[in-house]
Amino acid sequence: MAQLPNLSQLRVADTGVTLFEYLVEQRANKGNCTRHVDTEKLKDPLGTRPSAPDQFTPAAMVDTMKENVRRYDVKKKKRDDDLAGRYDQYVNCSIDGYLMYKSVPNAMEVSTLAPDYLEKPLQLTLPPDGRPLELPTLNDPITRVPGDEKDAERARAFEAANPVWARDVFTQACKFGPKGTSIIDWKSYGEELAGATDWYHLYHQEGKTGHLFLQLFETPEMKVGKHMPTEGVFAKRYLYIGLVCGQGLGKYFMNIAEEASRALGCEGIVLATLSNSAGFYYSQGFEFAHKDVGSIINVDQYTEQRLINGRLKTMLLENYDPDDPHGQVRDADEASMNEAGRRASSRRRTMARLSYFA
Repeated sequence: MAQLPNLSQLRVADTGVTLFEYLVEQRANKGNCTRHVDTEKLKDPLGTRPSAPDQFTPAAMVDTMKENVRRYDVKKKKRDDDLAGRYDQYVNCSIDGYLMYKSVPNAMEVSTLAPDYLEKPLQLTLPPDGRPLELPTLNDPITRVPGDEKDAERARAFEAANPVWARDVFTQACKFGPKGTSIIDWKSYGEELAGATDWYHLYHQEGKTGHLFLQLFETPEMKVGKHMPTEGVFAKRYLYIGLVCGQGLGKYFMNIAEEASRALGCEGIVLATLSNSAGFYYSQGFEFAHKDVGSIINVDQYTEQRLINGRLKTMLLENYDPDDPHGQVRDADEASMNEAGRRASSRRRTMARLSYFA
């Protein structure tokens, strides 16, 4: 019997699996999707199929040429399937998003919380200057229940408290890109979002507009009722970011989420990232997590040390394709690294940080 090859040292990158395809395999996808389809990459031309070796090809080049043809054919088949529409919103994980978890130290003891803390605005003190901030609540003893029967009532409460924001500003805050396209609007998603919100923060200052919506998951019943994970890191009390939008406000909102997490006795924060925001969250200390067992997923093979503005940073290679590594910035001089960092930073500033909900 032939001996099987030893695959124990095979890196994921050697298998031709991109980051988000790997995350689907590792069960980091939030919904019931089965594959990742990057609809933006479908617009990129594939180019000409590489030449296959023939009788005149030097022996030293045969294997390389065959491998290039194989990679092209694999990529073309995937592209043809996607273009033919062999997926939908229930299958495409790029729509559902990918679960990420961040551990938050120094959480308050839950026993110190007032009995009615869920029904009140959340009082925070933000570092580094100790500025106070109050987060309004959508909670009351009646509507904070698993399921969606009270979501419309909560949405009406938000509209009554913030009529202009719900009507006009909400959609504007979630616009991104050069054409200012919005990825979400209150009319379509307000009721669902209200059901995934305990506290929220609306920001409209200094020419910047954005919002943050948070929900507390403190019991297994609440998690199951809202279709949220319950095992491993998700077994603990955690704060879920239902939605966050706002150009240039990402770090500010993450700071608020961390302080809210501590104030509520949560050991961590959970969100579902879209692929174009994963690098930002990763840079803020979030890690991908397995939705069934709650284990942290190692993505070191998709990271790279880069010198950005004189500082060495670990970057998440969101779109790195092991089968087509051309265009990746590697072993470049500092000027090239800085330029790559500038482009990445500019791209992230124009994208809403959206955490989807089931």
